[in-house]
Amino acid sequence: MPEIMTKLSKILKPVSTFLQEKILRKIWFIAIFIAPLLVLIAYGAASIGVFSNIELKILDNKFNERGPVPDLNKNAEVLLIAIDDQAQNALGQYPWPRDYYARMIRNLMQAGASVVAFDLIFSDDAENPQEDYALRDAIQYYKRVVLAGRTSTSLTDESFLQYTAVDELNLQNIFDGTPGSTTGIVYVRNDADGVYRRYHPYSMEFGKQLLSFAYATLQTHFATNDSVERKSRNLFEFSGQEIPSYDGYSVLLNYYGPSKTFPTISASEILDTRDFMTSDEKILFRETMAETGLDSLSLARDESLRELWAMDIFDDPLSGLRSRVKGKICVIGPMFPESKDLFPIPMYPGDRSDENQMYGVEIHATAMQNYIDKNFITKADPLFQIITLLAISYLIFGGSVELKRFRIKNPRVLFGVSILAAFGVLATVMWIIFFIAGIAQSGPIDFYLIQNLRIQLTLLSVLVLLSVAVAYYFKRAGSSSEFVTEIGAILITAITFLVVYKYTNYIFLHERILVPVMPFGATIILAYGASIFYQYFTESRQKKLIRGFFTVYVNRELVDQLIDNPNQFRLGGEKRELSILFSDVKGFTNISEAMDPADLVILLNEYLGAMTDIVFKYGGTLDKYIGDAVMAFWGAPVPQEDHAKRCCWAALEMQEKLEELREKWKSEGKPELYARIGINTGQVIVGNMGSESRFNYTVMGDSVNLAARLEPANKAFGTSIIVSEFTNEQIYDFCRTRELATITVQGKAKPVKIFELVAKKRAGVFYEPLPPAPTAGKDIMAIKKE
Repeated sequence: MPEIMTKLSKILKPVSTFLQEKILRKIWFIAIFIAPLLVLIAYGAASIGVFSNIELKILDNKFNERGPVPDLNKNAEVLLIAIDDQAQNALGQYPWPRDYYARMIRNLMQAGASVVAFDLIFSDDAENPQEDYALRDAIQYYKRVVLAGRTSTSLTDESFLQYTAVDELNLQNIFDGTPGSTTGIVYVRNDADGVYRRYHPYSMEFGKQLLSFAYATLQTHFATNDSVERKSRNLFEFSGQEIPSYDGYSVLLNYYGPSKTFPTISASEILDTRDFMTSDEKILFRETMAETGLDSLSLARDESLRELWAMDIFDDPLSGLRSRVKGKICVIGPMFPESKDLFPIPMYPGDRSDENQMYGVEIHATAMQNYIDKNFITKADPLFQIITLLAISYLIFGGSVELKRFRIKNPRVLFGVSILAAFGVLATVMWIIFFIAGIAQSGPIDFYLIQNLRIQLTLLSVLVLLSVAVAYYFKRAGSSSEFVTEIGAILITAITFLVVYKYTNYIFLHERILVPVMPFGATIILAYGASIFYQYFTESRQKKLIRGFFTVYVNRELVDQLIDNPNQFRLGGEKRELSILFSDVKGFTNISEAMDPADLVILLNEYLGAMTDIVFKYGGTLDKYIGDAVMAFWGAPVPQEDHAKRCCWAALEMQEKLEELREKWKSEGKPELYARIGINTGQVIVGNMGSESRFNYTVMGDSVNLAARLEPANKAFGTSIIVSEFTNEQIYDFCRTRELATITVQGKAKPVKIFELVAKKRAGVFYEPLPPAPTAGKDIMAIKKE
């Protein structure tokens, strides 16, 4: 059994390693689990009050971007009969005698109207009972009349809404129940922000369905007894036609335009027939009596004189009013400001969003015309939304993280891209400031183009200078790549939202499908925000650890490589072939005793600084300083195929640099330092060595010990740089060397050949092999480190 488990473990280990390194740790795999969580949070956030109000304002923008529906005057089945200022000037101040409405019913029905609907509440008896009789008789005679009603409620001590009994339900209209009439509820509910966007087809009062004013009118228009049936949360049905629901209770009104969009006739023109005298006609009639000397009876009977005082607009064939009325739903209602029947709606004329007022009769007409035209707004399929949200969340999160890992290798290109990124950010911020201050009223490009040349040049110069300064700042901070990729992620996020917003507008305008924007906006923002948190709590913290840890060991370019490929950096140790360099100052003990300590520190710092810069120049890793000694290695933490060449070239340049420094120190009266260097290439253990609380990134092994012993061997041969045969094998094409001897190092049984490192080889130049030293091939006694 143990053998089987061991074999199974060996088989499964590569699979486990593959899953962990190639799949489980990949951001696109992690995004599979992050995306649904972000969508869930986004849906929850989008339902919060403030975001719901923003969603409603976005809907208003869609209506206004679409604008008024053309040709409604030609195609509308609903005709408004307005009690407006013109009508009051002709007939007297509202309210009017009830027999006026009886005349309207008669005139409209005789002209062929389909329905006469009154958006008026006749709640009290008239002072003259004959007026009520006349209106009731007209309703009974012509039928097809719709009345307005509303339910009455009262608050009890328990603060519950109480309704009267169903059989005694009072719709507050004294003509309710008149044969030939139907009563519809005129109450329309507004949204949380006070705007009227929805229309309820019916309401339920103790199990009894009460049709709204619009649907009661439609019921009469189509001569049906059907009620409105709620098929599902998303669907109503009425008279064989399906109606998409907005929230399970109401229909989203598809407004045809702002107020005064529907075809309208003043009520005075409907009443102005041969048997009705308007105020203007009465004035003209009296003036004609005075001019002709005829009494009222004679003047009224004299047809030849009628044209002097009578206009009779409704009966005049030239007015075309009868033809306009024929077959139409005629809705009578107040359309003057003092009626207080104005309500805020999504649409407004021109650029004045505060002029979004519409009369109630127009709102009812909109609901009727929507049904007749089948011009409904349908909510997008929830499944389609969720799938799209998941895809966007997945791509934004994964794409943002992936983008932030991207690095532009060329420093000049990176600086140029940094300037462009800074320019875009600064230009956007500047435009936002101008916009808030009221200076800019258009888009940033349009705002710039409308300025004169001097202002354009000034703005451009300021932006360019600031952009260069910002880019230079990030370059000095070593964060140019992070800055560029972060701006890139923000740009992609903004473009994604803009595309989604434009698409929701397009599908609303062309297919009347409403796609809520806030869930998409919240998802996009959350996905981008999640990428920031992910970067910070995982990769950014890892990058900071790597950067802070290795900056003291290697140059910045190598640190960036480690950050780009963090898998190359593993805590603990690993076996790897490296090239190790040990350098020590000749006779440093005597020098230190002869110098003032302060001067000694200055001299030593100058020497160590110059040597360290060369190590970093050739991509080496500084292991440690041991007094005046320098220990460095090549090939870790970032693998380098040419680590032996880099190490040897660095050693040669260190000696060249020392020659320059000796000239300088000689002129300053300081001691002249000479250094001996030992180099070896071989397998070592490299990694973080030490305790959990304190550790050091270093190397250990026999190959390290050999390099350490080669450094003092220079003293025996009078050389400056000694390399082992293992290093010599790898640098033959790059460096000139001379064989020195064969030595046996303490702790090793097998002798090792050593070589003097003389100079670099230039590419394309043939070099004769250097003659070996007299001691070459001879086995020299074991060398111990001094």
